[in-house]
Amino acid sequence: MAEPTSLNAIDAAAAVAQTAAPSRETYAEYMTRAMSGQQAGPVRVGPYAGPMSPNMPIPQQRDTRSSKQRRLARAAAKTGDTILYEAPADRPAIVMGIWICSSHNNAVAIRLYHTEPGESPAVSNALLHGYSLAANTTVLYSQIQVMMQPGDRLWIRAATADVVAFTVYGIEP
Repeated sequence: MAEPTSLNAIDAAAAVAQTAAPSRETYAEYMTRAMSGQQAGPVRVGPYAGPMSPNMPIPQQRDTRSSKQRRLARAAAKTGDTILYEAPADRPAIVMGIWICSSHNNAVAIRLYHTEPGESPAVSNALLHGYSLAANTTVLYSQIQVMMQPGDRLWIRAATADVVAFTVYGIEP
């Protein structure tokens, strides 16, 4: 019979794990690293480009509106085209990621469009069209960054109303 592990050994292992844990990176840094295909450890961004030690602190972003990623919009999709997000009239916006969450017990067909001012949702401006979102699933649509000019809109639609939630994260400089 194996001898039980002592509490002192567990406490010592936890202390080592805490001191060896990498510094916390910001979401924007994570997205930059994830989209560049780098998987190993944190990566510095900007003038300190290149890999770094997991224990070296990551420079924090300045706390300004222009560089801070935040939630831009969230809404439940309806069966008709619905505006999810509209870029401010006086400045552009960058959409970094869109979380799409289904609470339905069946797959749901969804649509996501990016239109310029005066345009209506159509196949020609679809980002996702007829995409089948599996039952009770959450996905992150972050394959590309969507550059939105002033007045551009993101539209959503689902085959079943109020069972798919969309949440947009990005930057409004």
